[in-house]
Amino acid sequence: MRSHPGAELVQRLASLPPLAMPAETRALREAIAAAGRGERFLLHARLGGARATRLQAGLRLLTLVRTVLAFGSGRPVSTVVCLSPPTGADPLPAYHNAAAVLSFLRASGQEERDDLAVTQAWGQALPARSDALAGVVTEIDRALAFMTACGLDVRAATSSLRHRLYAATELSSPTTAAALIRTDARDRNRYATSAHLLWLAPWASERSIRVAAKAANPVGVRLGRTVTPRHLTTLCGQVDPHRSPGRLVLLVALDTTAALLGRLCEAVHGAGHAPVWGYVWGGASGGGGDVATLRGTLLRHGAELGGVAMDLDGRCLERAVGIAAELMERPPRGRSPLREGSRG
Repeated sequence: MRSHPGAELVQRLASLPPLAMPAETRALREAIAAAGRGERFLLHARLGGARATRLQAGLRLLTLVRTVLAFGSGRPVSTVVCLSPPTGADPLPAYHNAAAVLSFLRASGQEERDDLAVTQAWGQALPARSDALAGVVTEIDRALAFMTACGLDVRAATSSLRHRLYAATELSSPTTAAALIRTDARDRNRYATSAHLLWLAPWASERSIRVAAKAANPVGVRLGRTVTPRHLTTLCGQVDPHRSPGRLVLLVALDTTAALLGRLCEAVHGAGHAPVWGYVWGGASGGGGDVATLRGTLLRHGAELGGVAMDLDGRCLERAVGIAAELMERPPRGRSPLREGSRG
């Protein structure tokens, strides 16, 4: 049984500075809305440790994975990094740890790093055994060489790799999450400042759902294989009553059957929601299934594959290449499946 913080600790937590600023959260909602229109791609990444050396290695992998996904999708990539939520009887250590990680990520994202020239980073991070990845790297190198030959500034063109990193956390403790909700003076909305994006379990408690509903943050849900269309539409209606673009991110397991995914799409879109659909690769969800089948199901139901969640481990680059290869098979420019599905 999880222990909960006392009133004094909750009060102390409520007095601490926000971890995620409302302006950043609004920017993420705009990015998620763009991903829902097929104009952007979301990468949800777990760095795998809070030590500086692990974070530095994770950031290098993150740069390369993001580059491969942008190349394959032809879309800008927004990155959401998973943080451990402040939970337990004393949430303060977790809060300070999350603050330190975010400070490190923000500082690293602003640095003028030589490896952001992309081509200088491949040789240090490329697994020699991956022929597919080597092929993608070669194509990217040729594209960069062509840009240089045309007189374009490659470093300026790849400056998007130093973009803002967003944070996500599980809404596993509604008490501590509620303590970090603040009203923003600019738009008078209430924001959870523990992270930019809040993750809900598909069978989350009513208290957790109420906390997510009162905050203006985007909400993500990892869907298990037992979720039903009725339950999902009820949950979506609770946290997205106004059917706002950029509000919902729905992640399924890669081996989710086409029949179940189709029913979920029909139910959610039929209820008027406009989520970003993605999938979880690796970790507890396993690596089975087929990206092409999953994406094909989404396209048939008027949606597009808009994101992926993965651990930044030894196989993440190979996974990114597989995703990129599928995303290269995209609808003609200017004719996204969502636009086509909305025509009379």
